[in-house]
Amino acid sequence: MELCISHQSALQYWRLQGKTQWDHRRRLRRVNLPTCLPDATVLNQADALGLSRPIQVVVNGAEARRKPKSIRCRVNSRILPEGSFINVSDKIVVSSPELCFLQLARDLSLVKLIELGFEFCGTYSMYDANDPIKNQVDQGFYTRSKLTTTKKLRAYVDQASAFHSCRKAAYAIDFITDDSASPMETILVMLLTLPYRIGGYKIKMPELNKRVVPKKTAQPGAGNAYYKCDLYWPDAGLAVEYDSDQYHSQVERIASDSRRRNSLLATGVDVVTVTNEQIKNYFDFRTIARQIAGKLGKRLQYMEPGFSTANRKLRKLLLG
Repeated sequence: MELCISHQSALQYWRLQGKTQWDHRRRLRRVNLPTCLPDATVLNQADALGLSRPIQVVVNGAEARRKPKSIRCRVNSRILPEGSFINVSDKIVVSSPELCFLQLARDLSLVKLIELGFEFCGTYSMYDANDPIKNQVDQGFYTRSKLTTTKKLRAYVDQASAFHSCRKAAYAIDFITDDSASPMETILVMLLTLPYRIGGYKIKMPELNKRVVPKKTAQPGAGNAYYKCDLYWPDAGLAVEYDSDQYHSQVERIASDSRRRNSLLATGVDVVTVTNEQIKNYFDFRTIARQIAGKLGKRLQYMEPGFSTANRKLRKLLLG
């Protein structure tokens, strides 16, 4: 009998294991959800994964509710699409990133679900509280390969249309894009692009970490074959760069920014820099949003006081 790790425990698994390049061939075509829990030996194997207790698992049937305190069962009687689980061992499987996203759609707010989607479709993971490395880093996340894509998320949710949370999950995917490189980059995009009623500025979704090749006339001074623009609107020739303040010195940052900006400007790309402090300051960020909207030819038309209330709520959810 298999142990099918799901929901928050699956999320914890992906945050703990995402540092290694996982093999997509470990996806299982079909898994028959168990009607009862496996023996203690399998439960002990799950401990080696470093997951918090109680471990959340998905089962088929109320019989499996008879469980030890170390397990929390979530009952599912519907047939799951192919590729819903990843093989961990002979007796343990874990929800795929796509199924995990759908499962958590029921537990998370819409804003937090969108934020999670950016993480799954991006190139970073948040450190889990149980990760021994967590206390040794300042930024709270690490870089990895993408776990999934918005295209795969949407295809999976379309196949799982009978599930209660699929409508919410499908709606959330409308506000997610691929290739975010950090949590703050995700927050920046969400604040700019979410609809007014959720508290965003309803600006068109940019491409993230897009490669822009400088013109040959710009390359000698830049020394780069290409630049990655954090947020990029190709139709408008506009790039927004997030300054994460990770440079070793102010002089180094200014010199690097100047070379980069000059090279992009020579290529026909306008650059707006956004700092960490500007994102966190309500009034500074409103000015930045208006500046970006203006360069994109968009007129912000939100209604007050409803928008400011929604915006402050969104900022609290994302920034704390």
